[in-house]
Parts: sequence; C-alpha cells; structure tokens
Amino acid sequence: MSSKPMRPLRSPATLLAAAVALVLVGAVGTLQARSAGSSGKGEAGQGESHGGPPVEVREGFVVNFVHRYYFPLGRWKLTGTPEEDFQELQHASLPGVILRVLVSPGSARPLDDEMKALRAKAAEDPHVHILMESRERQAGVLLAVREGKGSEPLAVLRTLCFNRGKDKYYLRLEAPADSYEKASRDFDAVFEDLKFEFRFKLPWKK
Repeated sequence: MSSKPMRPLRSPATLLAAAVALVLVGAVGTLQARSAGSSGKGEAGQGESHGGPPVEVREGFVVNFVHRYYFPLGRWKLTGTPEEDFQELQHASLPGVILRVLVSPGSARPLDDEMKALRAKAAEDPHVHILMESRERQAGVLLAVREGKGSEPLAVLRTLCFNRGKDKYYLRLEAPADSYEKASRDFDAVFEDLKFEFRFKLPWKK
C-alpha cells in the first residue's frame, strides 16, 4: 500500500469493542447482522449526498465514496449490503475464505495500544492462539489460529490495523488452514493496492 496515512468508528469505545471482536475472535455476528439489516444509508457522506449507496463496485474496483478509498475487486466478491464503515467479501474460488474491511472513525489511538488490546481480547478465547505479531507498511499485524469446533476446520486469522488521520482501519482475513496460503496472497493484493483519493473527486463520478 503506497504512502497511505490512515483514518477513525463512531463511538471509540463501542466501535473498538466491535472491531476487536471482529478482528480476532471471529465473533462477527453483531456486525454481520448490522450489515444485513442496514439500508446502506448512514449520516450525510460523499455517497449519500448524491443519492447513491456509499460503497459500489465500479469498473472492477470496490469504491467507498464516504471514506474515499478504493481497491481492485480481484478474486473477491462483495456479500450482503456494504456499509460505509464495513464491507465483507468472500473469495471467489476458495470456500470459507472471508475478507472484512472495517473503518473505525475517531479511534486513531497508537498502534501499540491497539495491538495490546487485540492480544488481550484474543486471550479471552481459549480456542484462539496468537502465532505472531509484527509491523508491515505502517500497519500492525496479528496472526492467530482458531481451533475448529466439531467438524469445523482449523482457521487462520490474519488482522492488519492502521491509522489514517483520525480513523482506524482493520483488514481481516479468515481462512481454513489448508487454503490460507493461497488466500493470503489475494489478501496482500488488496492491502497493497488499497488507495485513498485526495483529489476533489474519485476516479469515478458519483
């Protein structure tokens, strides 16, 4: 991801808690329900001001008109109704592989503090085990595994978080262990090609 400073969830406490749960433990029911039940209309933003949804697929790119970022769709496909602060994508050819993008407006606390909070949250679940923590292109990276329950396979969870301006961004990959390596390359492509538009208009007119 080329020189991209980083952006904030609505209520820092509420959104951070949701992000932490989403990011590491896989407890994404709340956000998924929010995504499924949302009308796609938030507070006034770039997308809504023109009468359209805040997030669209344009010419092979996922474009967020509110937070003004875009990335190539590549091997991913959007699921449900994308919101301005949350998008979920499934891999087009690898079953069970999910990519989630979460924006936390107004919660740009230092990455060291954020990583500490993520580790603490992960420690609450005995089925989640942290493998590695690192830094990558101004982002904090946490790699963990989650033990499968019943017939569920072992899952690998890779979380990247970074600040941009006053916001925090989370990119989270969840993949069965046997397909993680392939999925990780496509996840890297999204992160590396994620771009923010500083001009008055995005490459696509709304």
